Amino acid sequence: MAGLASFLPRFVALPLVALLGTATLTFAADQQLATPESPAQPAAASVPAVLVVPDVRRQAFVFAKGTLEDAGFAWKVTGSVQGYAANPVAEQFPAPGTRVVDTGSPVVQVRLAANGRYGALGTAAVPYFLFFEFLGPLVEVLGLPAILVWWLLGDLSGVFVAAFLVVAMLLGVVLSLAALTLEEHSFRRHRDGRDVVRLIGFSVVENVGYRQIVSFWRFLAFFDLVRRRGDWGEMRRKGFTTVAEAPLPR
Repeated sequence: MAGLASFLPRFVALPLVALLGTATLTFAADQQLATPESPAQPAAASVPAVLVVPDVRRQAFVFAKGTLEDAGFAWKVTGSVQGYAANPVAEQFPAPGTRVVDTGSPVVQVRLAANGRYGALGTAAVPYFLFFEFLGPLVEVLGLPAILVWWLLGDLSGVFVAAFLVVAMLLGVVLSLAALTLEEHSFRRHRDGRDVVRLIGFSVVENVGYRQIVSFWRFLAFFDLVRRRGDWGEMRRKGFTTVAEAPLPR
């Protein structure tokens, strides 16, 4: 009994020491978890890109548009002279060399001058552009529904309507094939014969549906003409993603 009494305080002290050690470790762990994290550093504000306005004065409008687009700008024609391809740029605003912030598509306003060097060829081409290119969408969009209405009213025969639609589509096919033939004969851009075959197929398919949609879009441009809206609206450029070049095979 005396030996048991001597060991009893040790048995009581061991659980107390273990309990005290466990409490100490738990408290230390809680303190480590509760340590406040360092605040995240705010991201550096992105610096907007700066574009330099190119000089498009004395350039034909068809080339000035490409120069502005390549430099990251949109354009708007001002003044009484319309934006025909051969008309040269007389003035521009902002001035060449001006540095502007890239907002997606900053606009450069251009004023055109009439080109007096059209000559006999230009004089002959103006009626074509007036009656076919300018008034063509108006006649096509309003004419086709009018013919269908006359047919429904019984004033036109079904044979005439079918023949008219076939001739209209074949005329579009002939014009597309003629343009493709002239381009290939002059420039030979497509070396692969399969590309030419695809273009011939597109020349046929585009006249069924797609041509009518484009004519409708051109028809809507008349409303922009009435409202004197000469710009193309806001055009945001996304640019190109730089891709690392793959190493050449050895």
